[in-house]
Amino acid sequence: RYLQALAAFEDETLHTRARTLFFDGVIPMQDAASFVHGLMANREARPQTFSQLRERFALVRERAGAAPMILRRIIEAFGNLDARADLETMRSFFTSTPLDDLKQSVAQTVERVEQQVELCERARPQVRA
Repeated sequence: RYLQALAAFEDETLHTRARTLFFDGVIPMQDAASFVHGLMANREARPQTFSQLRERFALVRERAGAAPMILRRIIEAFGNLDARADLETMRSFFTSTPLDDLKQSVAQTVERVEQQVELCERARPQVRA
């Protein structure tokens, strides 16, 4: 519970610390996917988390190597993206990163983000009005 709470803080110092804990291996592997999902669900932490996940994906993959379901859940955490630019960046990342063992998860995540981006582009102007 406390780890999930840490991932939810919008204060930049705190979500930066949360990412540091994840990438430094302090977060136990069994909690890694839900922790990353929490960071990706956090609108303030999402941009930096998304960037660092891409930049340090080899490390993430290495740590999750013995637990393919955890890596799958981390990929699925990308499904929190809701901007067209992020969708295109995610597509490019998935295209350039060998994830043959996770094709289905990648395809489902891309589809989810496509639908989410489409909905956000349609609904945001009305919600802001």
